[in-house]
Amino acid sequence: MGTPSNAQLSVYKKEFQNYIPKGWVLDTALKGDLNKDRQADAVLVLRNTQSSNFRKNEGLGMNLLDLNPRRLLILFKTGTGYTKELSTDVFLPSINDEESTCLEDPLSEGGIEISKVY
Repeated sequence: MGTPSNAQLSVYKKEFQNYIPKGWVLDTALKGDLNKDRQADAVLVLRNTQSSNFRKNEGLGMNLLDLNPRRLLILFKTGTGYTKELSTDVFLPSINDEESTCLEDPLSEGGIEISKVY
């Protein structure tokens, strides 16, 4: 399963709002069994929206580059909610890149999958 629909992403925003820090947005959310316990775990991709991480681009590509970091968050489903298993800001690329300004967002067409989805 690739990128969720806008309607599904809206549902996920509400469900996982406690895991989205102020100043961050939910880019992608997927549910599936990650630890073979037959429960719907979650993988979230969050993106910082800090204005200081936007850069004007004088060269080819977008006029304004979004260099905000992304966070990969893995949550394991428990009986009453979720347990955070992983949170890292260094694994996923930003939407744009200052050195390769013409490249499209590496995650624009998904890029994250769970083989056993719910």
